[in-house]
Amino acid sequence: MNPRVWAARLLLGMASIALLAGCSGDGGSGASAGPMTVVEGMVKCPTMEFASPAPDANGIQAIRDGTVKCTVDASDPRVSGDRTDSWNMDVWEDPDGFGARLVQWGTSSLVNDKGTWEGTASGVAGLPEWGDVITTWYKGTGEYAGLSYFENITGKGPWRVQGLIFKGDPPTVPTASATQ
Repeated sequence: MNPRVWAARLLLGMASIALLAGCSGDGGSGASAGPMTVVEGMVKCPTMEFASPAPDANGIQAIRDGTVKCTVDASDPRVSGDRTDSWNMDVWEDPDGFGARLVQWGTSSLVNDKGTWEGTASGVAGLPEWGDVITTWYKGTGEYAGLSYFENITGKGPWRVQGLIFKGDPPTVPTASATQ
């Protein structure tokens, strides 16, 4: 996927949560506001396993098929639990994170005893300065069937979570080429 597509999706996601959170009137407490619930919390990821980067002809360090295992502690128990990601990155500069800039994407599964959230994620990072900005759109199963969860993660670990649980399916986000 093109880095401009990731950037477009990230900006759309961040704008969506800002607008929807501002409309909820709950101040981010996790309280329900009609058909949506604003969520806040933290993510800790003690396990991150990545293959050695493979540089391409342009000097981009391609890291593929990584595994990230996290614990999510959110203001709404429906989106608290164990998260496992299949993760990919394209890294510019130092792949060890000292002055690195990267785009990242993958799939996520967030599981607890009531159901599972399956999603796709994309984001960027600037290390060591501002850390990650990752957006994930989830679709619920089990007791969460019929619900979606938008999650925005920021920081450098533990990461801050801001999100929104709502009825229906996640939106279909257009690609950059479809919007030009």
